[in-house]
Amino acid sequence: MNPSPRASVTLLQADALLAMAPDLAPRIRIPLIATRGAAPTERQIEDRAMVLLSTVPVRGADGETLALLRGGVLLNQNLPLIDHINRIVYPNGSLPLGSHGTATLFMDDVRITTNVRLFQDRRAIGTRVSQAVRDAVLGRGDTWLDRAFVVNDWYVSAYEPLRDDAGNRIGMLYVGYLEQPFRLVKYTMLGVIVGIFLLVMVLAALFSLRWARSIFKPLELMNRTIARVEAGDAGARVGPVRARDEVGALASHLDQLLDVIDDKTRALQRWADELDAKVVERTRDLAASNAALQQTQRQLVKSEKLAAIGQIAASVAHEINNPIAVIQGNLDLMRESLGAHAAPVDAELRLLDQQVDR
Repeated sequence: MNPSPRASVTLLQADALLAMAPDLAPRIRIPLIATRGAAPTERQIEDRAMVLLSTVPVRGADGETLALLRGGVLLNQNLPLIDHINRIVYPNGSLPLGSHGTATLFMDDVRITTNVRLFQDRRAIGTRVSQAVRDAVLGRGDTWLDRAFVVNDWYVSAYEPLRDDAGNRIGMLYVGYLEQPFRLVKYTMLGVIVGIFLLVMVLAALFSLRWARSIFKPLELMNRTIARVEAGDAGARVGPVRARDEVGALASHLDQLLDVIDDKTRALQRWADELDAKVVERTRDLAASNAALQQTQRQLVKSEKLAAIGQIAASVAHEINNPIAVIQGNLDLMRESLGAHAAPVDAELRLLDQQVDR
Protein backbone atom coordinates (compact mmCIF):
# COMPACT_ATOMS: atom_id res chain seq x y z
CA MET A 1 0.00 0.00 0.00
CA ASN A 2 1.39 3.37 -1.04
CA PRO A 3 -0.57 6.18 0.66
CA SER A 4 -0.33 9.63 -0.88
CA PRO A 5 0.26 12.87 0.99
CA ARG A 6 -2.89 14.43 2.32
CA ALA A 7 -4.01 17.28 4.55
CA SER A 8 -7.05 17.65 6.75
CA VAL A 9 -8.50 19.79 9.48
CA THR A 10 -9.41 18.20 12.78
CA LEU A 11 -10.37 19.11 16.31
CA LEU A 12 -8.21 18.00 19.23
CA GLN A 13 -8.81 18.22 22.91
CA ALA A 14 -6.45 20.58 24.67
CA ASP A 15 -4.86 17.79 26.77
CA ALA A 16 -3.94 15.75 23.70
CA LEU A 17 -2.27 18.71 22.01
CA LEU A 18 -0.52 19.97 25.13
CA ALA A 19 0.99 16.54 25.62
CA MET A 20 2.83 17.06 22.35
CA ALA A 21 3.36 20.85 22.46
CA PRO A 22 2.86 22.39 25.89
CA ASP A 23 4.13 25.76 24.67
CA LEU A 24 0.90 26.18 22.66
CA ALA A 25 -1.24 26.40 25.79
CA PRO A 26 -1.71 30.23 25.66
CA ARG A 27 -3.15 29.99 22.15
CA ILE A 28 -5.61 27.18 22.84
CA ARG A 29 -7.86 28.77 25.44
CA ILE A 30 -10.11 31.44 23.90
CA PRO A 31 -12.57 33.34 26.13
CA LEU A 32 -15.95 33.73 24.43
CA ILE A 33 -17.22 37.28 23.87
CA ALA A 34 -20.94 38.02 23.83
CA THR A 35 -21.84 38.78 20.24
CA ARG A 36 -24.93 40.45 18.84
CA GLY A 37 -27.14 38.06 16.86
CA ALA A 38 -25.27 34.90 17.89
CA ALA A 39 -26.99 31.70 19.01
CA PRO A 40 -27.53 31.51 22.80
CA THR A 41 -24.89 29.50 24.68
CA GLU A 42 -23.75 28.93 28.25
CA ARG A 43 -20.11 28.31 27.33
CA GLN A 44 -17.55 30.83 28.52
CA ILE A 45 -14.32 29.29 27.16
CA GLU A 46 -13.38 27.50 23.96
CA ASP A 47 -10.56 25.14 24.97
CA ARG A 48 -10.42 22.82 21.98
CA ALA A 49 -7.78 23.08 19.30
CA MET A 50 -8.31 23.20 15.56
CA VAL A 51 -5.30 21.76 13.84
CA LEU A 52 -4.34 21.61 10.18
CA LEU A 53 -2.78 18.14 9.82
CA SER A 54 -0.56 17.04 6.99
CA THR A 55 0.35 13.40 6.49
CA VAL A 56 3.26 12.49 4.20
CA PRO A 57 4.51 8.92 3.61
CA VAL A 58 8.21 8.17 4.13
CA ARG A 59 9.39 5.77 1.43
CA GLY A 60 12.45 3.64 1.14
CA ALA A 61 14.75 3.20 -1.83
CA ASP A 62 12.39 0.68 -3.38
CA GLY A 63 9.42 3.03 -3.03
CA GLU A 64 7.85 1.15 -0.23
CA THR A 65 6.26 3.20 2.55
CA LEU A 66 8.41 2.92 5.61
CA ALA A 67 6.49 5.33 7.85
CA LEU A 68 4.02 8.17 7.91
CA LEU A 69 5.21 11.62 8.88
CA ARG A 70 2.45 13.69 10.40
CA GLY A 71 2.74 17.35 11.25
CA GLY A 72 0.21 19.91 12.26
CA VAL A 73 -0.30 23.63 12.54
CA LEU A 74 -2.43 25.03 15.34
CA LEU A 75 -5.05 27.34 13.85
CA ASN A 76 -6.19 28.88 17.14
CA GLN A 77 -5.02 32.52 17.13
CA ASN A 78 -2.79 31.85 14.13
CA LEU A 79 -2.60 35.49 13.01
CA PRO A 80 0.10 35.14 10.31
CA LEU A 81 -1.96 32.46 8.56
CA ILE A 82 -5.18 34.45 8.50
CA ASP A 83 -3.37 37.63 7.41
CA HIS A 84 -1.75 35.67 4.58
CA ILE A 85 -5.15 34.34 3.48
CA ASN A 86 -6.51 37.89 3.56
CA ARG A 87 -3.66 39.20 1.39
CA ILE A 88 -4.26 36.43 -1.13
CA VAL A 89 -8.00 37.08 -1.34
CA TYR A 90 -7.81 40.89 -1.21
CA PRO A 91 -4.61 42.20 -2.75
CA ASN A 92 -3.93 45.93 -2.71
CA GLY A 93 -6.29 47.89 -4.96
CA SER A 94 -8.91 45.15 -5.21
CA LEU A 95 -11.45 47.03 -3.08
CA PRO A 96 -12.76 50.59 -3.29
CA LEU A 97 -11.35 53.27 -1.05
CA GLY A 98 -12.69 52.98 2.49
CA SER A 99 -13.43 49.25 2.34
CA HIS A 100 -11.17 46.51 3.59
CA GLY A 101 -11.16 42.76 3.29
CA THR A 102 -11.43 40.40 6.23
CA ALA A 103 -10.86 36.68 6.76
CA THR A 104 -11.73 34.39 9.65
CA LEU A 105 -11.39 30.76 10.75
CA PHE A 106 -14.21 29.44 12.92
CA MET A 107 -14.22 26.50 15.26
CA ASP A 108 -17.90 25.68 15.25
CA ASP A 109 -19.29 29.22 15.49
CA VAL A 110 -16.36 30.81 17.39
CA ARG A 111 -13.75 32.99 15.73
CA ILE A 112 -10.42 31.42 16.60
CA THR A 113 -8.34 33.60 14.30
CA THR A 114 -9.41 36.66 12.37
CA ASN A 115 -8.43 40.10 11.20
CA VAL A 116 -11.90 41.48 11.95
CA ARG A 117 -11.35 44.25 14.45
CA LEU A 118 -13.20 45.23 17.58
CA PHE A 119 -12.75 48.62 19.16
CA GLN A 120 -9.23 49.94 19.76
CA ASP A 121 -7.90 47.74 16.93
CA ARG A 122 -8.40 44.56 18.95
CA ARG A 123 -8.98 41.44 16.90
CA ALA A 124 -12.42 39.88 17.31
CA ILE A 125 -11.09 36.48 18.48
CA GLY A 126 -13.67 34.81 20.71
CA THR A 127 -16.67 36.45 19.08
CA ARG A 128 -19.26 34.23 17.43
CA VAL A 129 -21.02 34.10 14.10
CA SER A 130 -24.66 35.16 13.74
CA GLN A 131 -27.27 32.47 14.24
CA ALA A 132 -28.56 32.87 10.66
CA VAL A 133 -25.13 32.03 9.23
CA ARG A 134 -24.58 29.27 11.79
CA ASP A 135 -27.84 27.55 10.87
CA ALA A 136 -27.16 27.81 7.14
CA VAL A 137 -23.49 26.77 7.07
CA LEU A 138 -22.97 24.53 10.11
CA GLY A 139 -26.55 23.33 10.33
CA ARG A 140 -27.37 22.65 6.67
CA GLY A 141 -23.90 22.64 5.12
CA ASP A 142 -24.71 25.48 2.71
CA THR A 143 -22.28 28.01 1.34
CA TRP A 144 -23.30 31.49 2.43
CA LEU A 145 -22.94 34.21 -0.19
CA ASP A 146 -24.77 37.26 1.11
CA ARG A 147 -24.49 40.24 3.38
CA ALA A 148 -24.02 39.33 7.03
CA PHE A 149 -23.61 41.16 10.30
CA VAL A 150 -20.01 40.56 11.36
CA VAL A 151 -19.29 41.54 14.99
CA ASN A 152 -20.27 45.22 14.74
CA ASP A 153 -20.98 46.03 11.10
CA TRP A 154 -22.43 44.67 7.86
CA TYR A 155 -20.12 42.87 5.45
CA VAL A 156 -20.52 41.32 2.02
CA SER A 157 -19.64 37.81 3.11
CA ALA A 158 -18.86 34.27 2.04
CA TYR A 159 -18.85 31.35 4.48
CA GLU A 160 -17.71 27.84 3.59
CA PRO A 161 -18.06 24.89 6.00
CA LEU A 162 -14.86 23.08 7.11
CA ARG A 163 -15.08 19.29 7.43
CA ASP A 164 -12.84 16.78 9.12
CA ASP A 165 -11.81 13.40 7.69
CA ALA A 166 -15.16 11.93 8.71
CA GLY A 167 -17.09 14.65 6.88
CA ASN A 168 -18.33 16.31 10.05
CA ARG A 169 -18.75 20.07 9.89
CA ILE A 170 -16.36 21.39 12.52
CA GLY A 171 -15.97 25.02 11.53
CA MET A 172 -16.07 27.63 8.79
CA LEU A 173 -13.81 29.70 6.61
CA TYR A 174 -15.01 33.26 6.11
CA VAL A 175 -13.92 36.05 3.79
CA GLY A 176 -15.73 39.33 3.31
CA TYR A 177 -15.39 43.06 2.90
CA LEU A 178 -17.01 46.03 4.56
CA GLU A 179 -20.33 46.92 2.97
CA GLN A 180 -20.45 50.57 4.03
CA PRO A 181 -18.29 52.01 1.20
CA PHE A 182 -20.40 50.07 -1.29
CA ARG A 183 -23.53 51.40 0.39
CA LEU A 184 -22.02 54.85 0.10
CA VAL A 185 -21.31 54.23 -3.58
CA LYS A 186 -24.82 52.78 -3.99
CA TYR A 187 -26.45 55.73 -2.26
CA THR A 188 -24.20 58.10 -4.19
CA MET A 189 -25.23 56.45 -7.44
CA LEU A 190 -28.85 56.50 -6.32
CA GLY A 191 -28.42 60.15 -5.43
CA VAL A 192 -26.87 60.83 -8.83
CA ILE A 193 -29.68 58.90 -10.53
CA VAL A 194 -32.30 60.74 -8.47
CA GLY A 195 -30.53 64.02 -9.20
CA ILE A 196 -30.43 63.25 -12.91
CA PHE A 197 -34.07 62.18 -12.74
CA LEU A 198 -35.02 65.40 -10.94
CA LEU A 199 -32.96 67.42 -13.41
CA VAL A 200 -34.67 65.65 -16.29
CA MET A 201 -38.02 66.24 -14.60
CA VAL A 202 -37.23 69.93 -14.11
CA LEU A 203 -36.06 70.26 -17.70
CA ALA A 204 -39.11 68.34 -18.85
CA ALA A 205 -41.31 70.59 -16.70
CA LEU A 206 -39.67 73.70 -18.13
CA PHE A 207 -40.04 72.33 -21.63
CA SER A 208 -43.64 71.36 -20.89
CA LEU A 209 -44.34 74.81 -19.47
CA ARG A 210 -42.75 76.44 -22.49
CA TRP A 211 -44.66 74.13 -24.79
CA ALA A 212 -47.88 74.68 -22.84
CA ARG A 213 -47.27 78.43 -22.87
CA SER A 214 -46.84 78.30 -26.64
CA ILE A 215 -50.29 76.69 -26.76
CA PHE A 216 -52.12 78.59 -24.03
CA LYS A 217 -50.63 82.03 -24.70
CA PRO A 218 -52.38 82.35 -28.10
CA LEU A 219 -55.55 80.96 -26.52
CA GLU A 220 -55.28 83.54 -23.75
CA LEU A 221 -54.73 86.30 -26.31
CA MET A 222 -57.76 85.08 -28.27
CA ASN A 223 -59.84 85.05 -25.08
CA ARG A 224 -58.77 88.61 -24.22
CA THR A 225 -59.45 89.73 -27.78
CA ILE A 226 -62.95 88.24 -27.71
CA ALA A 227 -63.59 89.91 -24.32
CA ARG A 228 -62.48 93.29 -25.72
CA VAL A 229 -64.69 92.81 -28.77
CA GLU A 230 -67.62 91.98 -26.50
CA ALA A 231 -66.85 95.15 -24.52
CA GLY A 232 -67.18 97.19 -27.72
CA ASP A 233 -63.57 97.45 -28.93
CA ALA A 234 -64.09 96.58 -32.58
CA GLY A 235 -60.40 97.14 -33.35
CA ALA A 236 -59.16 94.47 -30.91
CA ARG A 237 -56.97 91.82 -32.57
CA VAL A 238 -54.86 88.88 -31.43
CA GLY A 239 -51.91 90.05 -33.46
CA PRO A 240 -48.90 87.97 -34.55
CA VAL A 241 -48.12 84.87 -32.44
CA ARG A 242 -45.02 82.68 -32.36
CA ALA A 243 -46.92 79.46 -32.68
CA ARG A 244 -46.78 77.97 -36.14
CA ASP A 245 -49.18 75.14 -35.42
CA GLU A 246 -52.95 74.81 -35.49
CA VAL A 247 -53.31 77.25 -32.57
CA GLY A 248 -51.35 79.91 -34.46
CA ALA A 249 -53.47 79.28 -37.55
CA LEU A 250 -56.60 79.58 -35.39
CA ALA A 251 -55.40 82.95 -34.01
CA SER A 252 -54.72 84.20 -37.55
CA HIS A 253 -58.13 83.01 -38.72
CA LEU A 254 -59.75 84.75 -35.74
CA ASP A 255 -58.12 88.04 -36.74
CA GLN A 256 -59.30 87.53 -40.32
CA LEU A 257 -62.81 86.78 -39.06
CA LEU A 258 -62.78 89.91 -36.90
CA ASP A 259 -61.60 91.93 -39.91
CA VAL A 260 -64.50 90.58 -41.96
CA ILE A 261 -66.94 91.25 -39.12
CA ASP A 262 -65.53 94.77 -38.74
CA ASP A 263 -65.93 95.43 -42.48
CA LYS A 264 -69.47 94.07 -42.42
CA THR A 265 -70.25 96.12 -39.33
CA ARG A 266 -68.94 99.28 -40.96
CA ALA A 267 -70.95 98.56 -44.10
CA LEU A 268 -74.06 97.96 -42.02
CA GLN A 269 -73.37 101.15 -40.09
CA ARG A 270 -72.98 103.05 -43.34
CA TRP A 271 -76.21 101.58 -44.64
CA ALA A 272 -77.91 102.39 -41.36
CA ASP A 273 -76.69 105.99 -41.56
CA GLU A 274 -77.96 106.26 -45.12
CA LEU A 275 -81.27 104.75 -44.07
CA ASP A 276 -81.48 107.16 -41.15
CA ALA A 277 -80.85 110.08 -43.51
CA LYS A 278 -83.55 108.83 -45.88
CA VAL A 279 -85.92 108.29 -42.95
CA VAL A 280 -85.24 111.84 -41.74
CA GLU A 281 -85.80 113.17 -45.25
CA ARG A 282 -88.97 111.16 -45.66
CA THR A 283 -90.06 112.27 -42.21
CA ARG A 284 -89.58 115.88 -43.17
CA ASP A 285 -91.53 115.32 -46.40
CA LEU A 286 -94.21 113.52 -44.47
CA ALA A 287 -94.31 116.34 -41.91
CA ALA A 288 -94.66 118.90 -44.70
CA SER A 289 -97.35 116.84 -46.37
CA ASN A 290 -99.04 116.40 -43.04
CA ALA A 291 -98.88 120.15 -42.40
CA ALA A 292 -100.32 120.85 -45.85
CA LEU A 293 -102.97 118.26 -45.24
CA GLN A 294 -103.79 119.79 -41.90
CA GLN A 295 -103.95 123.25 -43.53
CA THR A 296 -106.20 121.91 -46.24
CA GLN A 297 -108.24 120.15 -43.62
CA ARG A 298 -108.55 123.35 -41.63
CA GLN A 299 -109.54 125.26 -44.77
CA LEU A 300 -112.00 122.54 -45.66
CA VAL A 301 -113.44 122.62 -42.19
CA LYS A 302 -113.62 126.40 -42.37
CA SER A 303 -115.29 126.23 -45.78
CA GLU A 304 -117.71 123.65 -44.48
CA LYS A 305 -118.35 125.83 -41.46
CA LEU A 306 -118.90 128.89 -43.66
CA ALA A 307 -121.18 126.93 -45.94
CA ALA A 308 -123.11 125.70 -42.97
CA ILE A 309 -123.25 129.20 -41.55
CA GLY A 310 -124.41 130.45 -44.95
CA GLN A 311 -127.10 127.82 -45.03
CA ILE A 312 -128.09 128.67 -41.49
CA ALA A 313 -127.99 132.37 -42.27
CA ALA A 314 -130.09 131.83 -45.39
CA SER A 315 -132.51 129.75 -43.40
CA VAL A 316 -132.58 132.35 -40.63
CA ALA A 317 -132.91 135.15 -43.16
CA HIS A 318 -135.77 133.29 -44.79
CA GLU A 319 -137.41 132.73 -41.48
CA ILE A 320 -136.86 136.40 -40.55
CA ASN A 321 -137.90 137.80 -43.92
CA ASN A 322 -141.35 136.27 -43.69
CA PRO A 323 -142.32 138.12 -40.47
CA ILE A 324 -140.61 141.29 -41.71
CA ALA A 325 -142.57 141.14 -44.92
CA VAL A 326 -145.72 140.72 -42.89
CA ILE A 327 -144.65 143.66 -40.69
CA GLN A 328 -143.82 145.77 -43.73
CA GLY A 329 -147.18 144.97 -45.29
CA ASN A 330 -148.99 145.79 -42.08
CA LEU A 331 -147.05 149.12 -41.83
CA ASP A 332 -148.04 150.03 -45.34
CA LEU A 333 -151.61 149.05 -44.57
CA MET A 334 -151.57 151.16 -41.40
CA ARG A 335 -150.36 154.20 -43.28
CA GLU A 336 -153.03 153.82 -45.88
CA SER A 337 -155.70 153.21 -43.30
CA LEU A 338 -154.70 156.08 -41.00
CA GLY A 339 -153.90 158.54 -43.73
CA ALA A 340 -153.55 161.98 -42.12
CA HIS A 341 -154.12 160.49 -38.71
CA ALA A 342 -150.76 158.74 -38.93
CA ALA A 343 -148.82 161.95 -38.47
CA PRO A 344 -148.46 161.65 -34.68
CA VAL A 345 -146.74 158.29 -35.05
CA ASP A 346 -144.90 159.05 -38.20
CA ALA A 347 -141.52 158.99 -36.45
CA GLU A 348 -142.16 155.53 -34.98
CA LEU A 349 -143.39 154.27 -38.33
CA ARG A 350 -140.22 155.48 -40.04
CA LEU A 351 -138.12 153.78 -37.31
CA LEU A 352 -139.96 150.58 -37.98
CA ASP A 353 -139.33 150.98 -41.69
CA GLN A 354 -135.66 151.46 -41.03
CA GLN A 355 -135.49 148.34 -38.90
CA VAL A 356 -137.37 146.31 -41.48
CA ASP A 357 -135.00 147.48 -44.23
CA ARG A 358 -131.97 146.29 -42.34
